This record gives sequence, C-alpha cells and structure tokens, in this order.
Amino acid sequence: MAQARQYGLDYAKILATLGVIAIHTTVFLGSVQLGADADVRVASIYGTLARFAVPLFFMVSGALFLGRTDINYKTIWRKYILRLTIVWISWMIIYAIFTMCITGIDGGIRATISHFLYEATHFMTNNQAIHLWFLPAMMFAYALLPIGWAIAHDPKILRYCVVLILSGSTLVMIGRLVAPITSIGADINALISTIPISTIFTPFSLMLVGYYLYSTPFLRDQRIIIYILGVLGAIVSVVMTGEGELAGMFVDYYLPPMLIFTVALLVATKQLPSPRNKLAERILKSLSACLLGIYLIHQIVLYYMLVNFPLKYVERPLSIVVFPGLILAAFIISWAIVWFIRVLPAPRKLVD
Repeated sequence: MAQARQYGLDYAKILATLGVIAIHTTVFLGSVQLGADADVRVASIYGTLARFAVPLFFMVSGALFLGRTDINYKTIWRKYILRLTIVWISWMIIYAIFTMCITGIDGGIRATISHFLYEATHFMTNNQAIHLWFLPAMMFAYALLPIGWAIAHDPKILRYCVVLILSGSTLVMIGRLVAPITSIGADINALISTIPISTIFTPFSLMLVGYYLYSTPFLRDQRIIIYILGVLGAIVSVVMTGEGELAGMFVDYYLPPMLIFTVALLVATKQLPSPRNKLAERILKSLSACLLGIYLIHQIVLYYMLVNFPLKYVERPLSIVVFPGLILAAFIISWAIVWFIRVLPAPRKLVD
C-alpha cells in the first residue's frame, strides 16, 4: 500500500537542489571568475553551508523508499535503475556535446568522434558534467533497497546501523584532528585513510539515517537540541574553511559537523506545514516533479549565466546578496526550462 504524501520531503528535496546549485555557483565563480577584488570568502561560506545538499538528497531517498511496501525487486530494476541508467547515458551524451561546443573542435570527423567519446566517458573530470556522478550512486543505492528494507523493519538493527555510521564518521574526524598534533595521531590518521570511506558512507548508509530520522517521532525538546547542534555544526564547518593546518577538514559531508547540520535540516523540514490550498499543493507537486531535471540541467544554465558575469557585482558588500540571487535565478530558469521539456512527450523522459 502506497504511503500518503509527506510534503516535508518535497521541501527537503527543494532545499537540497538549491544547495547543489549553490555549490556549483560558488565553485564556478571561485575558480573561473573571482579575482583579488572579489569576495572569495563569501563564496566559500555559501559553498560550505550548501554541502548539506549531498547527504540530504540521500537521506530523503531513504525516507521515501525504505518504508514502502508497494514495490518489489522487478519494480526496482525496471522503474528505477533502468530508467536512471537511460537518463544517465543520455545526459552524458548531452554534456559531451555541450562541452565540445564551448571548448571548440579541432580536426576532422575522426578527431571529433574521439573527442566526443572522451567527454562522454570522462564526466567526472568534466566541470560541467561532474554532477552526473549522483545518478550511478543512486542506482547502486536502489540495488541495495531489499537489504535496506530488512534493516528498516527491525528497529534494533536500524538503530545499531545508525550508531555505527555516526561512530565511524566521528572516528574519521578524530583521526584528522590528531594527525597534525602528534606522530601517533598521524599514524592513526594514516590507518583511517586506508579505510574505504566512500564505501562505508555510501548513499545507502545515508538512506538508513534518513529513514530513521523520518520514522522516529522527536519531542519538541529533542528537536530543539537537534537544531542547536545543527547550527553549531554549520558554524564549525564554516569556521574550519579558513586558514591554518585544520582548514577545510570539516567540509566533507560525511563528517559530524556537516552531517549534524543535515540532520537538523531534515528534521526541520519534517515539521513544515502541508500546502494550505489546492493551488499551493499543485505548484509544490509540479516543482517536485521537476527537481531531477533541474539538477541535470542547471550546470548548463549556470554556464550561460556566469561565463560573462561582471566581477564588480561579486565584490563586497554586494556579494552577500548577489550570490543568493544568482542561485535563486539559476533555480527558477532551470525550473522553467524543465517544465517546458516535460510538456513534450518524448523529451520529458530525459528529465523524469
């Protein structure tokens, strides 16, 4: 039986999409455009705070799928994994063509084909297409859903897994903290570095955390504590993007400061009210349906928005309001494009 729609998850997905756009906006301006007179620090703060987007996406997926009983193995592979595979391959081709168009093509047909194949298969090194890594990561997580269901349906095992994930996250942070201080700390950090962090903190792990958070009723006092810890986590993450030996070590999304910040955001969106009328509900559902397409296309929108963006607008004090404005503008433009694409029967398969 399908679950009733949880609008808090729609809000969380919108927030995560805005976060992804924020990361790529600040990275683009920071690496391509910002000069000595521009406010690099403001870009760094916005980019750091937005790193909640990655774990939030996966936590939302866990909250959506791990409690469902209306899908089976065939549905997982046919409706989700196969569909995402087609979308992934299609957008690798789209971004390969886009990259070739903006970088230029030298040589004849053979060189063009070789260039195209390179761009299509090296999306992780393509600044415009690097965000496509999310699709195979989600496919892998979907393939593990039957295991997730078994864990989610046993509260004791679920709590054990959540504690294990958070403990591992804390252990990695401790290793990073003590490494610059003592030789023993460096040895500990080296040992921890041999652990495949990307495997331990897979999307699947974050999905378990997301399901636990959404299926657990938190009392008001508990939520306040979570919110306070989340704010502290955000502050620590921002402060540690500064200078010094510890600079940047808390930016990774799987470390406690950013993870706690993400947890607070998910719990907060859970408390938001449902749409108050049919029009608001229709708009929210329409926007939610466009979010995958917005995620896929926003890098192209950002390129054309920012490639010739005047630097004077990202200098202090304008940068404080210009960065959020650029992020929101990219989101709205991408939404409009995806909405139009979804009206067309064939192209809509690329963004659904």
